[in-house]
Amino acid sequence: MTTNTSTGVSVMKAKQRTILQQGGRVGLDPEVPEKPARRHFTAEYKLRILRLADACTEPGGVGALLRRLSSALR
Repeated sequence: MTTNTSTGVSVMKAKQRTILQQGGRVGLDPEVPEKPARRHFTAEYKLRILRLADACTEPGGVGALLRRLSSALR
C-alpha cells in the first residue's frame, strides 16, 4: 500500500473516502484473507520444547527459551 507523503494518507484510504463521498459502497479488499491460516505444530516439536523447558535450571531460563523460539518462528 502506498502512502501520499504530503498528507500521510494511504492511497487505498483516499480512494475509499472518495467512493463514500460520492455515495458509493466500499467492498471488502479481496487481497486480505477473512480468517488467517492457523499454524500447526507436530507432537515432536511440542515435546522438544517441553524437554528444553525442563532442562532450564536458572531463573528466567524458560522465558529466554520462549523468546528465542518466538524469534525463530518469525
